[in-house]
Amino acid sequence: MDFQYQANLEMLLKLRFLLIAFLVAMGMGGSGCHTDQSPPAPLGDRATLDKLASAYETLSGQLPVSPSGLTPQGKLKFVQKVFKLAGYDFNTTLQALAQTSPENLSPYHKDMMDLVLLPNQGLSEQATQDLYSASQLTSIKIITSLHSR
Repeated sequence: MDFQYQANLEMLLKLRFLLIAFLVAMGMGGSGCHTDQSPPAPLGDRATLDKLASAYETLSGQLPVSPSGLTPQGKLKFVQKVFKLAGYDFNTTLQALAQTSPENLSPYHKDMMDLVLLPNQGLSEQATQDLYSASQLTSIKIITSLHSR
C-alpha cells in the first residue's frame, strides 16, 4: 500500500509540473498584461519567417504536447506567443495580411498565413466564430480566402 501511495504521489507531482510548464508557456503564469504594442510582422520577408520559426521552435519545445495537439484556444494563444516572442503583434499582423492584394502574394505570405491559420484548422464555421474576436474573425475570413488562391 505504501508503494502505491508513493507511485501516485510521484505521478501527481509530474502532472503538476507539466501543467505549470504549460501554463507558463501559454502566458498564464501571472503576466497577462499587454501594455506595449509590438509592430506587425513584415510581410513577404524570409528573415521574418525565420524569426517566427525560431520562436515557434522555442515555445513548442516548452509544451508537454506538440502545438497541433493543443485545443483551438491553446493553439491561438500559442501562435500569439510566437509572434510576441519574435517581437511582432499578432492582431496587427492579421490586419496587414488581410489587406494584402492577391497580386502581391508570395510563398512567404502563404507561409505566414499557414501560421496564423493554425488555430482554426479543421474547425467548423461556428467554432471559428467562437474562437476569434470580431475584428480577428474578419481578418481570418479574408486570409482564408487569400490562402486558398
